[in-house]
Amino acid sequence: MPELITEVDRSDGEIGARPKTDFFTNHELICRTSHLYLFNSKRQLLMQLRAKNRKNYPNQYDASVSGTVRAGETYNQALEREMKEELGICIPATMFIKGFYEDDIHRSHKMCFWGMYDGPIEIQKSEIAQILWIDRTELKKKMAEEKDKFCPPFLEELHEIIQKNYLIEVFT
Repeated sequence: MPELITEVDRSDGEIGARPKTDFFTNHELICRTSHLYLFNSKRQLLMQLRAKNRKNYPNQYDASVSGTVRAGETYNQALEREMKEELGICIPATMFIKGFYEDDIHRSHKMCFWGMYDGPIEIQKSEIAQILWIDRTELKKKMAEEKDKFCPPFLEELHEIIQKNYLIEVFT
């Protein structure tokens, strides 16, 4: 049975459910995505390098956790599921950005959350090639020098976080 994803309109109103593959072949469709920005007590952000086999943005840096909201799920439920799948963790997370993203690969309403964690992590090797803890200064340098190594939605979110000084209390 195919994985069903929530299809939404430009206002984030639910239209129905579609197989996930529909969103890869029809870029006019809009889905929902949840993203986690995970920080440690050293005030570093965890970035993931997406596996080479990923359909969208292979071998590019992404948020600590990213996932599509399945049919019947909320943004929060999708985030909890993805945290367990991708990093083997379950932590409280706080929403800090709600927005819309589109490029020639996909269109989505996104909800970004942040959380703190210093424990062990078990990456989902089928989706994540590696993880990297990075501070704000190192990240800004990497963004300038290796812009093409970041998946575009993540890069857009990072620019917003830096320009608006979001999460400055945990990410310096």
